[in-house]
Amino acid sequence: MPLYEMGEMGDVGRRIGTVMMFSALGALIGPPISGAILKASGGLEGVSYYAGSAIIASTILMVWTKRLVKGSWSGRF
Repeated sequence: MPLYEMGEMGDVGRRIGTVMMFSALGALIGPPISGAILKASGGLEGVSYYAGSAIIASTILMVWTKRLVKGSWSGRF
């Protein structure tokens, strides 16, 4: 769902700023964690587990948020 369809047009900047803030946090926090895992394990297998678990956790949080907002597990926003 595009950000401009989620409410008033006057709030688009706020929503885009919020999305950019969380994207920037992920970009700042992810690589050092991946580097530490790579250094500790000596291979990319641990890094791939970290990345996969981050994606799964994000998906679970998005589905849970949809449930909280909509009140049901199915349907569109």
